[in-house]
Amino acid sequence: MPGSGKSWLPDLYETGYCLTFARGLTPEELLSRLGADLSISAHMTLTEAAEKQTGLPWSQSVVRVGAHRDWAYSIEDAGSHGARPAILENVSEGTQALALLKTADITHRFTFAEFGHVVCSFDPTTPNIRSGSDPDRLLSWLERLTASATDGEIINGDDVILRMASEAFNAYVPRSHVATGRLLSGVLN
Repeated sequence: MPGSGKSWLPDLYETGYCLTFARGLTPEELLSRLGADLSISAHMTLTEAAEKQTGLPWSQSVVRVGAHRDWAYSIEDAGSHGARPAILENVSEGTQALALLKTADITHRFTFAEFGHVVCSFDPTTPNIRSGSDPDRLLSWLERLTASATDGEIINGDDVILRMASEAFNAYVPRSHVATGRLLSGVLN
């Protein structure tokens, strides 16, 4: 995934995903900061997590966590817990955190938080609308990653948010971790 921006993630999570990264944390620390009860966590495959999700109320989300390089990551299937500003601010206490969100209605959002505050957040398909304490912090990256879209061409939101994480922060997840790995998992409310 580094450098290419092409991703397998939308293929595995057709109805959406929330991929949250936290620099320098362990998977257990990330799971705890997201609000999961570590005492009832378990290791699950992608299939096992999907099966558990079907038995939960809509307000709860199964999250799987792991680590790659200096980032811990979490992945929710069609959930959005990790992208909630208050949650991401908690995750980013003392470090940096990213949330990459794709919803079932194909809305995309990239959010960068640092030291307990949301710095910038945007939907790459509407790059002129940005928010956060420093909404233009990643503007040069955003402009570069959306520059290839010509007038009238639809911006590939998945491509932009995944490339932003990979190229600007060196944060990405190898396919084997998510597709076939047994990752520590918990339930978020």
